[in-house]
Amino acid sequence: MDWTRPGTLPCTGDVMVDTKNKLGDTALHAAAWKGYSDIVEMLLNKNARTDIRNNEKKLALEMATNAQCASLLKRKQGSSTSRTLSNAEEYLDDEDSD
Repeated sequence: MDWTRPGTLPCTGDVMVDTKNKLGDTALHAAAWKGYSDIVEMLLNKNARTDIRNNEKKLALEMATNAQCASLLKRKQGSSTSRTLSNAEEYLDDEDSD
């Protein structure tokens, strides 16, 4: 495997893209913070989770330093957001209280 080629990772098989470092950052946090939109996109295509918070309780989206990274992360979060039963129940409770 040519590790110098963009889009390749230095391993084979399943990649653990959500592994955290000692600061609680994942590769997605680091790529967003550095502004590497191509890496952010690659990690999202590898199903990196966008809901992981680091030790400072920050999401990768909150660490994004440019608009392109933020846009990619927002789009992914929007596509993976779904209402849970508890959210639906909370919504209905709010409706009933009016």
